[in-house]
Amino acid sequence: MTAHPRATPQLPPTLHITACRGREKQSAALWGLLLLLPTTAMAYALWRSAFFYSHYGPAAAYYRARPFWWLTLALALSALALGLRLHWRRKSTLHITGQGLTLTLPPWRPQHLAWDEVQGLTLRLYRGGRQGWRGALVVHTPARSWRLDGRFPDLPRLARILQRWWYLTHRESLKAQWQQGRPLPFGRVSLCPQGLRYRERLFPWKTVQRLSIDAGALVIKLSSGQQVAIPLAEVQTPDALLWWLYEEQQR
Repeated sequence: MTAHPRATPQLPPTLHITACRGREKQSAALWGLLLLLPTTAMAYALWRSAFFYSHYGPAAAYYRARPFWWLTLALALSALALGLRLHWRRKSTLHITGQGLTLTLPPWRPQHLAWDEVQGLTLRLYRGGRQGWRGALVVHTPARSWRLDGRFPDLPRLARILQRWWYLTHRESLKAQWQQGRPLPFGRVSLCPQGLRYRERLFPWKTVQRLSIDAGALVIKLSSGQQVAIPLAEVQTPDALLWWLYEEQQR
């Protein structure tokens, strides 16, 4: 069996990543449109109120113009919600060091996650046409999962950096588990002395010819010629899985 990692687990750099502003400009244009809509609706509601008040009295002004005031309120609340969302996304940051990562994802308070707390990372990425990769990286901890979405630039590169730090800080514990004969969990995939297990199916090592990552899936090539593709959304830290197997082959 051969494992083919996409890169070697070299020591990654310390990074401070801020939210990507390119897509936020498009959302800002939408926010400007939503600001214009409630203003227009309010002006029309005022005109309807004045018209019915001058022709039919205060009761008609209240009841006939009420739907437009409700529309103005709905549009104003929508604009406020989008404005808060844009503000929070622009304030998002991610700081990565050898000790862990610090997430600032408003409206949540900044969270420092030590690498020992991080159980794994799930890649839920897909190509979004001209806008490149879309989706999110999910950082799993015992308390909760944190979602890093398209507000951060170059998600595939960020995924590799996070997996390198995770692997380099968990390598010794993985080695100890392996020597004790305990399975190594990588999401719904686990490695054990008998073979690679995916859900309820076990692939013995003697039948696994090659492992690689291709087209958003962990591809298992069997000695029979059959290929099994496991979506990366079901595999935690897939690059770390291949790095571990590759280093085991070198020992």
